[in-house]
Amino acid sequence: MSDDGRPPRRCHGQLYLLALLAFGCARFQPVTPLRARSGDVDIQLSYLRLGKYGQMVFAAQASETHIISQAWFTVPTRSPCSGGTELDDVHVDGGSWVLPAGSHEIALRSSSVILQYGLDTVVDIQTDRGCIRVPAVSQSVPLDASPRLDLISTIDVLFTPMPGGLSAFIGLQAGAGKWLGPVQLIGQAGYGVASCTAMACGRDAQGNLRTGPAIPVTVEARYGLATLMAGDLANVLFLDARYTVTPFWLPLPDGEQRFTAQSLFGELGWGYLVRVPGPLRHLERAAPIEVVVPLGVTVQTGGGQKTQEVFSGGIALRYVLSL
Repeated sequence: MSDDGRPPRRCHGQLYLLALLAFGCARFQPVTPLRARSGDVDIQLSYLRLGKYGQMVFAAQASETHIISQAWFTVPTRSPCSGGTELDDVHVDGGSWVLPAGSHEIALRSSSVILQYGLDTVVDIQTDRGCIRVPAVSQSVPLDASPRLDLISTIDVLFTPMPGGLSAFIGLQAGAGKWLGPVQLIGQAGYGVASCTAMACGRDAQGNLRTGPAIPVTVEARYGLATLMAGDLANVLFLDARYTVTPFWLPLPDGEQRFTAQSLFGELGWGYLVRVPGPLRHLERAAPIEVVVPLGVTVQTGGGQKTQEVFSGGIALRYVLSL
């Protein structure tokens, strides 16, 4: 942080955009309360929301009405309400700059500067009744990624060389996931296109392999193995287990063939996010992008054929948006 209390502006426009994409709406909350009392106001940090510029949300209890005029993100050695990084986007309960008596939520952020969390920092709130100072980040108090509901989408490219004609599958799935301790449980469903071998289905008028629809339904467990720091990125290694049931329809020469395939995959994944200095923990819950390599067994049933088992694998790309 510079001498005037403002975090250094070391990031360029490209890194601003990368930070927005990489952290999305990830929330981090202190493991022990960061609380202060000023006059009749009791206030504490609820969570930090990391994104393009970052947001801090506080829970406040006041016995009288206060009108907020300014707010700053600064260091504790600076005189209260004397400057720093201005937090010019202030909302009390999602609305105005007026803090009424009672329990309320105050959300603050800068509209132009990415906030840095590598030092002990405070937030100063100037009101018509005085200055309120509350701790924002303490390097001795870890900030845990909140285990919130995640919206998840996955793009799959899987190779399943079935003797009945199925050769590959490309699909898109969407669903949700929830972290339960160190494991995230995921449920998804979607739509895809299955490719049929030329021997089984022939080719279309343009000479391309013929295809049919597929509807995958997936349940999955995801575990963060390790987080490795490298430059401006935090790299997260995942170990996943996936079970998928997929009805297929293949266009055979003598009519459409319907069958069901069940797949069990072990997956090794790599996720990443922009590295933000500070006491942040459980970064695996904040990784917005994961590249996955699934390897396992697919079993085909139905379609007038006996049960068949084949080794299958491929690659997948997963996007995660924390709510």
